[in-house]
Amino acid sequence: MNASEKAVFDKFKSLILERLKLYRLILCGSRARGDAGPSSDMDVVVILEFVLKDIFPKDSRDYPQICQN
Repeated sequence: MNASEKAVFDKFKSLILERLKLYRLILCGSRARGDAGPSSDMDVVVILEFVLKDIFPKDSRDYPQICQN
């Protein structure tokens, strides 16, 4: 990733951090591999922090099956 691409990535990250609880930001695709062309986009995975109780406030029986231990 060159300096201007890093600046775009860092600005994107700072804008997210101003508004949301960010857990992880992952650059993927051709820019992450280093083989991006001049018209390549920037593929980014955004993973946010959240608490299941905020989404399913009653009790653990309301959590989706995938979230069960």
